[in-house]
Amino acid sequence: MSDVFKEVDEDLRREQLKSIWDRFGIYIIGVAVLIVVATAGYRLWEYQQDRKAEREGDRFIEAMAAADAGRISEAISSFEAIAADGGAYGVLARIQSAVAKSQSGLPGAAASELDAIAADNSAPPILRDIARLRAGLLVLDVAGLDAMRERLDPLAGVGGPFRHSARELLGLSAWRNGDIDAARSYFEEIIADTGVPTGIADRAEMMLSLIRARTDLATIAAPAPEPATLPTDLPAFQLPGALPAPSPLDPAAPAPAPSGTPFAPLGQTPAPSPFAPLPGATPFAPTPAPAPASPDPAPAPPAAEAPAPAAPAELPAPAPPPAAEPAPAAGPAPAPAP
Repeated sequence: MSDVFKEVDEDLRREQLKSIWDRFGIYIIGVAVLIVVATAGYRLWEYQQDRKAEREGDRFIEAMAAADAGRISEAISSFEAIAADGGAYGVLARIQSAVAKSQSGLPGAAASELDAIAADNSAPPILRDIARLRAGLLVLDVAGLDAMRERLDPLAGVGGPFRHSARELLGLSAWRNGDIDAARSYFEEIIADTGVPTGIADRAEMMLSLIRARTDLATIAAPAPEPATLPTDLPAFQLPGALPAPSPLDPAAPAPAPSGTPFAPLGQTPAPSPFAPLPGATPFAPTPAPAPASPDPAPAPPAAEAPAPAAPAELPAPAPPPAAEPAPAAGPAPAPAP
């Protein structure tokens, strides 16, 4: 009995499959054919694209060889033709065309073309960044620091693949525009970062040394401070017995008349100086040598003792200039008694 039921089930499944095939068989065949045709067409398109890329690559290499050989006009024409065809080398051809134009003496046109590439959202991001960096290099000598920051700040951020080159260009622009602090900041960021290429690091160190040298020279060449202005109302120094003289610091005072002595005007008797030597013997008089002794010396009378120096008298008070009397001259020292 079990075999009979099994045969009945198989017959039912066969009938169901036949009915499904009768209804949808044509569609199943069509889908299978479509899959085969689509796969073949895709493989054919890939083959054509590869062949086209190979041809564009060969043309691009020929244009680069022409540019390296100095045939700039031929290179520009080849790059523009490749860029017009589009494809994998289209954006690269536009960038190289701008570079060739800058080499031929057209930096303005080259910078404009690179800016257009950087603003093209259909171009790959990495190529847009390269175009922005090359445009900044072309306008480095003519653009201001603010324009360079607007152009290169997106590339100078932390983690960007071109941050080192962008910071170097910004530092050079700051140095060229006289912003020494900004230039020092950019070059110090390059030195402090990791993974800096050797060439960029060496140039940053050189620029930092140049900045330090310029700062030191500016410090040395700084103007000296202005001399302090002395007050003009200070009292003049006056020796005892001298006439009051106008202060030499007073610009309104008349110039002093020439005089024969440093203490009194010409034509007036100088006042007695308190430093004149006192009359009497001076303690610094030379002592006479003793006479030679005779065979029978006679007893000499006792020598008179030298008078003791008089006690210094009190200093005379300075008298007014009109009634001043000349100071008594000091007499010679008394000779010793025989």
